[in-house]
Amino acid sequence: MILVVGCRKDPAPPNYLTCSCYVDSSSTQYFFNEQYDFAYQEISNDPNHPGYEEIILDPETVYYYLGRLSAIYQSAKDTIGSLHDMLFKYKVHNHGSGKPVLNTLTVKFTDSSSLRNELMNQLGYTSNNLLNEVYTVYGFNSFYFSQFNETVIMSGTNFYNVQATKNLLEGIPEIEQVELSYNFIDGNVITHQKIGEVDEFIFDYGWGDCPSGCFAHHYWKVQVDKQCKVNLVTEYGNELQ
Repeated sequence: MILVVGCRKDPAPPNYLTCSCYVDSSSTQYFFNEQYDFAYQEISNDPNHPGYEEIILDPETVYYYLGRLSAIYQSAKDTIGSLHDMLFKYKVHNHGSGKPVLNTLTVKFTDSSSLRNELMNQLGYTSNNLLNEVYTVYGFNSFYFSQFNETVIMSGTNFYNVQATKNLLEGIPEIEQVELSYNFIDGNVITHQKIGEVDEFIFDYGWGDCPSGCFAHHYWKVQVDKQCKVNLVTEYGNELQ
């Protein structure tokens, strides 16, 4: 089954997309997290990506994935069938285990560090410019200071290239270690791979005691080509309930 989604008719569509898939507020809201998840995966796994060392996730890469996911959304929202059920009945999102949390870092300062005390008492005005920028420029605006060790949990309202941020912070002599946070919930996950000029997504819906490990899964394999044509390649797994 092939479903066609038309290109946008904007006078000047983004030049980094061969064909800008139709994106509206509904598809953006539905796949708000996923667009950043997939952009992060691509950027952090490719040292040659221009955004590899940047704290802010490359907006062109983010929009690329939003466009592909929006094509699936647009093809499903006004139809009756498997794709519609996948999105609107079973509401499959990318919530599965092993995904890094893109707005939180845990920072361990050295025992002799005075920088942590500066951070506690004068956010944005420490003696380290990078720490100041993380707060004032990049929007890590929530800090939790542990009373029992030298650990600080930093979080923000935006999504970031957390691996690049980790690498930069670990270059500060007073910082001993930076750790990423991860989701550990089974079920409801979307995986992606590029096959030539086609983006292939596998939507995984799991059910049955998923906090401990789903005992059943159903899958939809969906491809989107560069013209935004959507193809439900196959559907398999446990029978849906």
